[in-house]
Amino acid sequence: MTFHGSFRGGADSDPDAHGHVHLSESPMVMVLPMIILAVLTVVVGVLADPVIDLGVIPVHWLTENVFHEHAGHFDVLVAAISTVVSVSGITLGYFIYKRGLDENFVSVTLGRRLSGIVSRKYYFDELYEDIIIRSVLYRGIFRALAWFDMNVIDRVGDAIGWQGRNVGKIIAVIQTGQTQIYMGSISIGLLALFAVLIMRGV
Repeated sequence: MTFHGSFRGGADSDPDAHGHVHLSESPMVMVLPMIILAVLTVVVGVLADPVIDLGVIPVHWLTENVFHEHAGHFDVLVAAISTVVSVSGITLGYFIYKRGLDENFVSVTLGRRLSGIVSRKYYFDELYEDIIIRSVLYRGIFRALAWFDMNVIDRVGDAIGWQGRNVGKIIAVIQTGQTQIYMGSISIGLLALFAVLIMRGV
């Protein structure tokens, strides 16, 4: 859609454009350096860390000798499958947007099931929202944490507060503010201490 099809710009579609708009390729003084850089990039990429032994340059010499990491064996089957998938996608896009192939025909050709999987984004939304969020988090971890908070944390806090309130009531009854009662309590405590010491033979 970017490089093919009819031109959709110009004065008719752009209110800021004045007069006829003509698009053309950049001059060779700009295209030629880009071509040279592209070729050099591919060559350097192949020579820097080749996947096959080139004789002078051993296989994966940059990865193993400079980065000291073991490079995996080049899997021809995986490379072939990925190449076929990529070329198939490019070809399909070409026929849809360049040749005007009906998208409904494409969906029927590929099968309704495959079209549904692609349109539903491989069910990642359902996996994330229904399974991870609702089932695992809300109904699992969050519910367990809420139960622990209400039945353990809250009850421990309530028990500590209840003990403080009731012990405070008992102490409040003893604390009368009369000095003679305090002195009497101290005397009784001292007598009890002396009695214990005498019984132990000290």
